[in-house]
Amino acid sequence: MHQLRRALHEHLDVVVVVAGLAYVAFTGWSMTYLSYDVWGALVIAPIIAMVSVPMVRYAFRGDLQPLVVVALAGLVAKLVGT
Repeated sequence: MHQLRRALHEHLDVVVVVAGLAYVAFTGWSMTYLSYDVWGALVIAPIIAMVSVPMVRYAFRGDLQPLVVVALAGLVAKLVGT
C-alpha cells in the first residue's frame, strides 16, 4: 500500500493531466450526444467545486478541522445528487 501511494505521489502530475484530458473529452462527447441538462452540469460542477472547497476549508478551520472531510464528502454527495 505504501509503495502504491508513493508511486501515485511521484506521478501525480501525469494522473492529473490524464484525468483532466479525459474529463474534457467526455464533456465534449456529451455536448454532441447528450442534452444540455446533462453536459451543462459537467461544465458548471468544476466551477462550483473551485469556489466551494476553499469556503469549506475556511469555515472549518481551527478546532473544527476534523469536520472538513465530512463537509467535503457532503459537498460531493450534493453535486452528484443534483
